[in-house]
Amino acid sequence: MIAAAGAGIVSCSDQNDVVKDLYDEIDNTPYAANVDYTLTAADYGTISTAAAAAATTDDEKALAAAVKSTSSLNSFAAADRFAPAALATAFPALRQGSTAQLSYDFTADRPAYLATLAASSAKLLIGQDFTDAATGDAFASAGWTQFDASGAGVWKVAAYGGNNYVEVTSFGDPKEKNEVFLVSPAVDLSGVEFPAITFDAELRYPVAGQDYLRVLIATDYDAEAKTATWTDITENFSLPTAQTNALANVGAMKLEAYKGKSVNVAFEYLGDDTATPALTTTLRIDNIRFLDDSSVPGAAYIDNGDGWEIYADGISLTADDYKAMGLTSLNASQAPDYLPAFLAQKFPYAQQGAIKAVVYSGGTDEYAFESGVWTPTAAPTTRTEQFVYADNGWMFDPTVNHTMTSADQQIAVTAALADPATSMYTNLGRTNEEWYYGFNAFYNNVSFNLSAGNSSRAMVASSVANDTELHALDGKPAEQAALLWKRLVEKGMPLYLKNRWPMAVTDVQGVEVLYKIGVAVFYPDGVTSATVTYTLEYKVATDGSASTPATFEYVSGAPAEFYK
Repeated sequence: MIAAAGAGIVSCSDQNDVVKDLYDEIDNTPYAANVDYTLTAADYGTISTAAAAAATTDDEKALAAAVKSTSSLNSFAAADRFAPAALATAFPALRQGSTAQLSYDFTADRPAYLATLAASSAKLLIGQDFTDAATGDAFASAGWTQFDASGAGVWKVAAYGGNNYVEVTSFGDPKEKNEVFLVSPAVDLSGVEFPAITFDAELRYPVAGQDYLRVLIATDYDAEAKTATWTDITENFSLPTAQTNALANVGAMKLEAYKGKSVNVAFEYLGDDTATPALTTTLRIDNIRFLDDSSVPGAAYIDNGDGWEIYADGISLTADDYKAMGLTSLNASQAPDYLPAFLAQKFPYAQQGAIKAVVYSGGTDEYAFESGVWTPTAAPTTRTEQFVYADNGWMFDPTVNHTMTSADQQIAVTAALADPATSMYTNLGRTNEEWYYGFNAFYNNVSFNLSAGNSSRAMVASSVANDTELHALDGKPAEQAALLWKRLVEKGMPLYLKNRWPMAVTDVQGVEVLYKIGVAVFYPDGVTSATVTYTLEYKVATDGSASTPATFEYVSGAPAEFYK
């Protein structure tokens, strides 16, 4: 009242403004808190825009755009770089000392080696990938010709994500009917044992019912006269019928009927912008290859730099494989629905962590066998990571907080059984437990049970290949427990960690990376029936690489009475 008297009469509108200002001040008073947050569609859009502004190459621009289209982050548009801004917007009042558990979807990069895989060990006779062609222009290259049977359309060179291709469309001015030919150079098949042709295709803005492409072959083409006796071979390829959003292989046609002859192949685009409805599908073509194909059906081949060789951890789908799935071909969007079940039948005894590369008509993908299921390694996964509010605002905390599951225990068991020094300490009839460190996937714990009735360690202590080190401490359970803890802490957990996170790094943006792993220990003192979960903390001692896994160094967490 005194304030009101001194300031004069305050209107109702003014009172509302005062109250609003007061609430705004309260809401924005800095405070510390621990929060959970999941990125929203709006956040992905904002991050996509920010990443695009930071991108300097076509590949980076493509990854930036993918954030919005897939609602997931990736190797370029990564959480540690772009998520702090989203947190600052979502929690404007949080201050130093705050933490955020941020959940988001992440799509891993496709492994680079997939680009060197093929379903064929074929020798390339001639090929055209348009790499050296100038974008924006009608394609012109030695031996290749274009002509129009109708209209004035052309096959133009375009690019996306650093890759060149040719495209043609009937959309735009002038409105006309188009029959546009792109004709290969003459290919001499004399002395070619297994001649074949293959190419990649992509549809944009397809019109249902439009026969947009005919693939033709001739032995009498004359580039000057532009006439030939063409044979339609279109049905030998699995052409897309819906928008594909990516170039994909359409299969290969064997050309045995043309052995010893010289052939030209034409790609005839058919469109009509004067029709109702307008037939204006945009067609893209790339990687046209004439091959001498003597490949082994079902094998995947890798280019090792000196030639092609069979890739042991890969397969290529055959006609019988497609038939078994009720298909004639498989595109990239269908693959996640069909390939996991196919791989489960193909490899019924796959072990945890197994990797298979699959070459199919719509592309090449890598799958990993995890927890009994084949999963694409480049599929979106949900991640939860910690961010902290430090001196300069939000920053990524690279600490890995994880509790071991049965699948994790199996990773450790498998690694221990693969080491001759520790593989003897097991029941040979089981592959889900080992007795040197005590990892047990069946019970999801580490067992230090030393009791007389224990069928694992007691048997080891009395077996031919006995644990002499442990046996020498009989009657001294505290010392035996200390020995078991020493093994687990110094060798067992680092063995598990390097197999679980082989590509771990020592730091992220100068912040040391720590792994805090929850592990259930049965009989932690060796004699008392109890299960206690300990959090064992490790730091990354050396960075992992594709050829050498990371190494880990113990920091803290083991019980002081046993591990000193």
